[in-house]
Formats: sequence, structure tokens, C-alpha cells
Amino acid sequence: MQIKDMNSEELKALIENTIDETLESYFGDPDEGKTLKEEVKQRREHLTCAMSINAYSSQKLENLEPDHKEK
Repeated sequence: MQIKDMNSEELKALIENTIDETLESYFGDPDEGKTLKEEVKQRREHLTCAMSINAYSSQKLENLEPDHKEK
């Protein structure tokens, strides 16, 4: 996919990921070797699932065709 084909959310995600990767390459992962509390793991899983559902729903809405055809 090219940048010109991205919607604003996809472009934002690309920029955020690029910044995260760049910062991690300079500074490393400050949480490396640490473990998450169970409640944090569950919240992360819940949020990841919600984001996936939202992305899937947005994609499906973009692909919908009108219910009626012009006569």
C-alpha cells in the first residue's frame, strides 16, 4: 500500500509505528525484562480486541455499496 492510498487513520498509525521503532532503536525498551500485572495484561488484551473490531468495522463500512440502484 502506498501513502497516497491510506486514509488518515492508517497514515497516523504508520507515523506512530515509525516513531516508536525509531525511538526504540535509539533508547531500547525501558520495560525489557519486566513483567506485567495480570490486570494490565487483561486490559491490554481487551483494548487490542476492541481496536481490531473497530478497524474491521471501519473497513467493512468503507466497502458497503448503496442498497438502491438508480433507475
